[in-house]
Amino acid sequence: MLNNLKVKLYIWKYRNKTTEGKIYTISKLEKIRCWRSVQALIQILEDDYFEIRIRAIQALEILRDVHAVEPLIRMLGDANEDVRIKSAEALGNLGDVRAIKPLILMRVDSNRFARESASESVRKLVNEKEVGLLIHVLLNGVGGFIGKASQVVTRWDSEGNPLTLGLYIRELVNSSLYGSPLLGGKSADELANFGNDRALGFLVWALGSGYYYSAVDTNISRKAADALGELGDREAIKFLIWALSNHENGLVRKAAAEALEKLGQVKWQKWILGDEQDLIRMGESDDLETVASLIIALEHKSILFRCKAAEALGYLGDTNAFEPLFKTLVNSSDKKLRRLVVEALLLLAKNPSPKMIEYWDDIKDEIWCFDNELQWPDIPPNTRY
Repeated sequence: MLNNLKVKLYIWKYRNKTTEGKIYTISKLEKIRCWRSVQALIQILEDDYFEIRIRAIQALEILRDVHAVEPLIRMLGDANEDVRIKSAEALGNLGDVRAIKPLILMRVDSNRFARESASESVRKLVNEKEVGLLIHVLLNGVGGFIGKASQVVTRWDSEGNPLTLGLYIRELVNSSLYGSPLLGGKSADELANFGNDRALGFLVWALGSGYYYSAVDTNISRKAADALGELGDREAIKFLIWALSNHENGLVRKAAAEALEKLGQVKWQKWILGDEQDLIRMGESDDLETVASLIIALEHKSILFRCKAAEALGYLGDTNAFEPLFKTLVNSSDKKLRRLVVEALLLLAKNPSPKMIEYWDDIKDEIWCFDNELQWPDIPPNTRY
């Protein structure tokens, strides 16, 4: 009773506080271990100021209450990147397996640090030996491993369904989806409505095998792409598009394009042929749906992919690419990549965004320091001083 009164008092104080006062109030709430305190902190997650939201996330992480998991999962979609990063960290430390799928689905987050934070949290939430076993079953379907895989994934199956996630995926990937003995002869249409929410997260994991799991296997990723197409869940589209410009293997990119066709996205097969020009053709397509995926590719571990992504973004001419390109110019030491970024920026400069105009002189200085033979306009086009 005393704790509840304290919480009500702190909430009353919170309403009329400055930012510093709100943070002080949260610091008091995190020391009161009761449901009312958790409720108050969950409400504070809706505060207009991102610093307050971050501090509330930290407090919920300290209290470690199971009721905080779903609100923190929702915070993974916050507009502020620092809030998303802190939410991913907190979910990893809370240790609740409900966060596995939402964290895996952060693969396409626009911020590299948010993607890395989610990746690290996934590693905390799953046992890598178990993941290796499931990937082995996904790829080979070896009978001797199926029983073990069934036991491993039972803890992931919150509904207690005897047809566990690992067995479901094994059948989905390795059968034609018709007449499977394990699935009782279910048709593809029936399978699309059965368990696909549980399957989606793991298949996205397998699609980018090596991003969350160390052993890269092209065959796994290719089969996962095929399965995502058969699954029929349109939530898979953005992850398949991610694979088109971020997976190093051409066969996987081609499989992703074919899967997208099954999901009603026919256009990708015109551009994705599985060769080194895939990203360039995406850029030449003038299709702005490719921009977000190409921006992520700017941070690819392969310098070849980063170069192709920079070139493609220049062709697209979308002003949303300016900040990622400029960031790449400032941070990269690779001469070829920097030159391609400059060429892309010159194409964007034909119709500059307000942000690009704001950084105009900074771009010029950066280019001059890198290569004083490259020409950058003194003033933006159609601008008078």
